[in-house]
Amino acid sequence: MGQRLSKNCNEDIILEACYQDNIMKQLHDKAKRKYLIAVNDTDCRHSHYNLGRIYQDGLGSTKRCRSRALHHYQKAIEKHHPVAEYLFCQLLKPTHGHSRMADNRQTILNKDTIKDQKIDAQRKSISVNDLVQYKVDMYIRSASQGVLFCGADDELIDGLRNGSAIWSANIDKIKNQLLDRLTSVSGADSGQNKYLSEIYNQLGYITLLSVNEVDNEHGKEAMDYYLIASDLGSCSADFNISMMHKFATGVDKDLVSSNEFLQKAADGNHPIAQFLIVASHFDELTIAHTDQQIMAAWCYHYARQASRIGFATTYFFLAIFYFHGVGGVIRDIPTAMRYLKLAVVSADFSYFEGQKMASYYLGYIYECILPNSRHNKVIAAHFYSYAARLGVSEALIRLGKMFEKGKIQLKGLSLTSLQVAKILYTKACHDDDSNKYANYRLGKIYSNQSYRHFYNNDIAKNYFKLALSEESGRRSLRYYHRGVLYEHGYGTDVDIEMAKGFYCQEYKKCSNTYNYFEKNYCNKIAKRKDFIDILQMSA
Repeated sequence: MGQRLSKNCNEDIILEACYQDNIMKQLHDKAKRKYLIAVNDTDCRHSHYNLGRIYQDGLGSTKRCRSRALHHYQKAIEKHHPVAEYLFCQLLKPTHGHSRMADNRQTILNKDTIKDQKIDAQRKSISVNDLVQYKVDMYIRSASQGVLFCGADDELIDGLRNGSAIWSANIDKIKNQLLDRLTSVSGADSGQNKYLSEIYNQLGYITLLSVNEVDNEHGKEAMDYYLIASDLGSCSADFNISMMHKFATGVDKDLVSSNEFLQKAADGNHPIAQFLIVASHFDELTIAHTDQQIMAAWCYHYARQASRIGFATTYFFLAIFYFHGVGGVIRDIPTAMRYLKLAVVSADFSYFEGQKMASYYLGYIYECILPNSRHNKVIAAHFYSYAARLGVSEALIRLGKMFEKGKIQLKGLSLTSLQVAKILYTKACHDDDSNKYANYRLGKIYSNQSYRHFYNNDIAKNYFKLALSEESGRRSLRYYHRGVLYEHGYGTDVDIEMAKGFYCQEYKKCSNTYNYFEKNYCNKIAKRKDFIDILQMSA
């Protein structure tokens, strides 16, 4: 944190100065050691996938190595890892010339695994036509397991929407080959059922994919395929059925059926289904009530199951249980930190935000929970800066408050810590104008007479009024801070009874939770001299 900042610096330069490359490098290297152990012990498909990602992007102290990335993706693909199937294709380079896969296409598509496709990893490049054919095959395998795993579904849709005949032709060809494979299957055992369920599930996915707007006829056809796959034990088909009902894709919207099949998929160990169930109850996990904690224990089971595939969001949700101590789990900050650190350096499902939220939580732990030391504050600033760069406005505010309160400084700083705090608070207001707390913090700076270069009562009043304002669809300032404003007359008239009323509401809200952030405000109120009066209002 030795970068010199000029008076013309903006929030990007401040965040860059707080960011510590060595911390991220250490986390990536530690995760790599974990994956190597898992590969050696159990040949874990997700560890192979993560090692492929590390070698592909050169994460931590690992140098980029395309051949090693391909090798580990290949190993993960052999066990049907959906994201490895997608990323493997990203590493293949198209070349012009004779199609050496042409004679092998039927063989390749008829294999239940990818073992016979090692020729591609060895050659590392194939013709343009063969690459598209290969991608279509791999993307269908990937996306049919769940469109939220990666960008396979998006690329298939883009290929069709761009009017590329080669993409459309290959999708049709694969569908016909899958139908041919059904006629070649005889007998019925658990192995055959799994094989058949994958075929029917892919047929259901292709049926929905092959039309621009899914009509009822195609929806019924896809649903029929998915239902057969479901009966044969495919949790991916259960998940796909749930999504069809939820988003009315080719069928009528039916949230009851959607939830039933999502539950079935989760019970079948589909990681996205398990995660979505936990996420749907996120706001209830910390409520201090027996029924909610029974539900939280049920969610903890799913969170543990989902984390076995180790995406950032699954690690983050598992960490939440240990951070707050809910769902029958004893509060355990070191364990929470272990999962949060894995989340920070892990890939994630499409459209989810486990990395940035894990980074924010780590910043809070290093700032507010671990022993008060300069070393921990520097690490806290790093994680807040990373979270802020990923779009967490609350991280900008917490980092700004660290500068405002003198908890952190940058060497060679030509700006005052208050100037840095103001820049970060202002950025938070611009990024998320519903965040009333950023206006509250700016008001506190301009209303503090000891900040003589900033003190301006008129500016402070404007920020406090913005913090108090109520707008439809916007987040309100929490009751505790409203109490502060009315108690001291910040942006409003002094009203002690109104202030106590807000403190009372905050205390009642926070008394019925295991949420660590909420309990912190409960403790603040309990330390007040007029706490008894507040309790009497509550009674």
